[in-house]
Amino acid sequence: MEVTVTTPTDPARSSRLSRSQTTLEAVEPLPDRPNLRYLRDAAKRLVRSGEYDGLVSAQHALARRYGFMSWAVLKSHVEPVQDAQRLVATHDLIDAAGRGDIAAIDRAVKRGAAVRHVYDGGEDYDSFAPPVRAAVEGGHTGAVRRLLELGACDRAWHWDAFEQARALGHDEIAGLLAEHRAREPEMVRAIARGDAECVEALLGVDPTLARSREAGHTPEAPPIVLAAQRGDVRIARRLIQAGADPSARWHNTSFNALTVARYANNRAMVELLESYGVESPRVTDYLYAASRGDVERVRRFLDAGLDVNAKCDCAFHVIVHAFRSSNDELLRLVLDRGADIRQSNGWDGWVWFSPEIEAGDVVAVRRILELGYPVDHRDAAGRTPLWFAKRSGRAKVEALLIEHGATDPGTP
Repeated sequence: MEVTVTTPTDPARSSRLSRSQTTLEAVEPLPDRPNLRYLRDAAKRLVRSGEYDGLVSAQHALARRYGFMSWAVLKSHVEPVQDAQRLVATHDLIDAAGRGDIAAIDRAVKRGAAVRHVYDGGEDYDSFAPPVRAAVEGGHTGAVRRLLELGACDRAWHWDAFEQARALGHDEIAGLLAEHRAREPEMVRAIARGDAECVEALLGVDPTLARSREAGHTPEAPPIVLAAQRGDVRIARRLIQAGADPSARWHNTSFNALTVARYANNRAMVELLESYGVESPRVTDYLYAASRGDVERVRRFLDAGLDVNAKCDCAFHVIVHAFRSSNDELLRLVLDRGADIRQSNGWDGWVWFSPEIEAGDVVAVRRILELGYPVDHRDAAGRTPLWFAKRSGRAKVEALLIEHGATDPGTP
């Protein structure tokens, strides 16, 4: 899943670090509100003008113009300053949304507020605060409409603005959100069949369709990932032009369009996405291969020295993907290479097979237990496998867990 997380930082610390590494005299000062996207675009303009042969040399020259030894040093200085400024503007955006102040919303966005903001970061989700959520809570239809026009998230993880509006009795907002989502299936079908004309027509009616599903906690992939799956560079480029986040992640995994394009060896798609700064770490590519049940690709990663128990930044483990791929050969391979099911839980110790428990899938749960899963494991919220079975009323799964020694009912 791709969400915006704005983390407060200490720009002064970064500035001290940058100065200690910089011995150049700046030709010109950085702007008061430095922005990496602007600086990258400036480097690209230098390449297009013919002054430099490639982006790397242009970025290096630009960094030195501003008094930094390299692009990496410039980036290490700008990022925390930019993040701190964005966080302040984003909090102002959330406050404006809660008041229904559309003019203040626009001012905050102009200052760099993250309209797709979800939470501030840290070790927990106590700061979960999408701007649309604040507007829905206040019953401000106009603010919700404006935020949607700006591309704000209307669902993230287990929060859904539509369900929230219905629960609060804000029928007008619920109707607005239902109308906003009605065209999403049309966009999905158009991308799936490679119908660029239909995609263009839909974007003409509602440009925000390019960003749909980008922060949803659902199995559906966002449009840019669907375009990568289709292998359609033309549609992918048009979606990005319309505002799609080229780095948007699929569901709550670290998989993105570049992950998909690399797996498919689609060089043109890879070049397009990398030109927008999209990255897909090696461990993510490894886990995606496992999710596809690709034994040989996974074997190559492991033969090259990748840790079999390596996790992506969404805390997914290879056993989860291997198990759900239904490829027994792949599961045997990773287990033989040392995959440890005791390390397989997700973020905050999340019991990764809770969906199988809640679905009453006795066969799947039995197999996971037989692989050595710790039956009384607790996640950070105190939930255990037995807790999920009891909550969902799955008596057969509950009996199976007890048969395997479960005693902890959990205390969330």
